[in-house]
This record gives sequence, C-alpha cells and structure tokens, in this order.
Amino acid sequence: MGRGVTESHPGVILWGNSPTEGSDLSRLKGGGSSPHQAPSPPCGACNCLWMFHSPGLLRPPEVSEISQPESVTAGEEITLSCRMVGHFPGVLCVTWLRRNRGAGAAVRILNSTEYRIEPGAPHTQDGKSFQQETRLRFTPSVQRDQGAEYVCRVGHVILRTPVERRSRELQVTGLIFRLEKPATRTGC
Repeated sequence: MGRGVTESHPGVILWGNSPTEGSDLSRLKGGGSSPHQAPSPPCGACNCLWMFHSPGLLRPPEVSEISQPESVTAGEEITLSCRMVGHFPGVLCVTWLRRNRGAGAAVRILNSTEYRIEPGAPHTQDGKSFQQETRLRFTPSVQRDQGAEYVCRVGHVILRTPVERRSRELQVTGLIFRLEKPATRTGC
C-alpha cells in the first residue's frame, strides 16, 4: 500500500494523510487483502478521506457549467454556482480559482470577507449517487473583475485529473458619473 493508504477490511481502502485522519480507523483494522490499487487523492489541495468498497461502485461527478448572472454591476453582490451530480462516493474536492484577463495561470480563491465560498454538502436520495452545489459570492469591481474568468475545479477519487468549468468573462458595468460644468449666467 502507498503512503497515506490504509487497508482495513477486504475490498475497503481508506486514503488520508494519517491512519486516523477523519475518523477512528483503529476499529476498522482487520485482515484481508485488496486486489485493487489505492486511489490517488482527487487534488493536491485537499486532505480528504476516501472510502469505497469496490471500484465498480465508483462514479465520477457530472459537473454543470457555471451559473452566473447575465449582467454584472460594480458594487452589487453576485453569486456563481456549480453543480455536481451522479458521483459516488459523495466526497468531492472543490476549489474556486480566478484568472485575470490576459493572465496565464488561475489563482486559487480562499474563503474570506471578499470571497465567500459555500461548498455545499453532498446529498443522496438513493444511497447510490450524490449531488452537491457549490457557490462563490462576491462583490465585483470594474478594476479587479473586468474580463476576469472564474473556474470551478472538482476532484473526485475516480478522476485522474480534476474537472474544470469556466465562467464567461465578466463584463462589469460601473456607475458612470459625469462632471458637467455648471451653466454660466449672463446678465442679471
């Protein structure tokens, strides 16, 4: 088994940074061997615990396009959202990124007062697949966001590389103030 991987029951593989990360694995220790290769974590940014019984149960998420408002006005909060459905197990690694107009690399967005990330929670109705929606809320500005692109990156145990969805480039309209010269009066 590779670093960070624990075999517990036959056919069950747990992945994490330590043998006790995320749950009490000592009660799961048992004999047996698994014919399956240990999975890699879905993305390097997460320290997630992965548990599955058989690779036949694994299903990757279907990731929607990013939902975004048609018009964006500077100073008015907007919400971008991305929906993931049909995956098993329910654990995902979701990251939001921002790419400035003309920039090559996107930069990871952290949850802050400026950017509020709502990761959502996985839900299931049948126990065989999960769905989840993540949201990014922020107040755009013309200077920072004009032409910027936002990326929702989704990692899952079955994916070799994360799935990415990109927003359209933001076209931020601002309030336009015109300074007009006051009318001059002639004659009194």
